[in-house]
Amino acid sequence: MAINVSDMERAEEFYVKKLGMDVGWRSPEGELMFLRCGGDDLALIRNLRPDHLRSEKWTPLNHFGFRVEYREEVDQMAAELRTKGIEITDGPRDHRDGSRSFYFYDPDRNMIQALFDPSI
Repeated sequence: MAINVSDMERAEEFYVKKLGMDVGWRSPEGELMFLRCGGDDLALIRNLRPDHLRSEKWTPLNHFGFRVEYREEVDQMAAELRTKGIEITDGPRDHRDGSRSFYFYDPDRNMIQALFDPSI
């Protein structure tokens, strides 16, 4: 799951120091942090856009995701969803950590990520 946060330091204080999650990775720019808790992941995404925060459509949920076992499954799943009329909004593409993913929306406009993560 990935959530939008307005203050990365405050979020880290809460999730790491108070809830005991471990920092798996953080972007050099301080815009993104991956936390781990057992087998679960939580991504914190710094979102400071005032128009987002004032919008009725803004939500703290950025996206949630599902893992696939093999890198090839990312492209296969994207192709299959397209044949079913589901628009792929981003990807498939590789990420700097070696993962591969794409994004799409459910009928209620919840963003979903299909992800291959080689570290798991």
